[in-house]
Amino acid sequence: MLHSCTNYECYKGLFSSFNSMNMFEIVHSLLRQFGPENWTLYRGKHLLTFVDNHDVSRIASNLTNENHLPLIYAMSFGMPGIPCVYYGSEWGAKAHKSEGDPALRASFDAPVENDLFHFISKLANAHKNSKTVTASVYLSASTLLATTILHTLIPVQQQVLI
Repeated sequence: MLHSCTNYECYKGLFSSFNSMNMFEIVHSLLRQFGPENWTLYRGKHLLTFVDNHDVSRIASNLTNENHLPLIYAMSFGMPGIPCVYYGSEWGAKAHKSEGDPALRASFDAPVENDLFHFISKLANAHKNSKTVTASVYLSASTLLATTILHTLIPVQQQVLI
């Protein structure tokens, strides 16, 4: 039985929202997929969330502002589902899909422990230790331009992720 599938809808919504500084697209996708209504598509499911992978341009190349790398990872780790970080992207490796598979699937001599690496490590630890994020319903508390508040709920615990 398949336990998860990739969330391409939110992949596109994540980088588009950060590039336009308008969170409407990602909030719309999250409400459609994990909202409180009974008709939402994946409520209670654990989709694989990602900001890049072996088939698409790396997120450091997709974002128009590199300062948004920690923010997009924070949002990805705060969404319902299972966050996935593509190797090399945890330290900001760049590559465009137009450069082909050798660029997207590069071999690295050694890891780079930079600020992004340490930030993503903290996000992974927080995600691992939080049932709120992994088993939640998504509620949109705010969709202000360039700001969104992820509000997730489970029966015994409430947590707001900003």
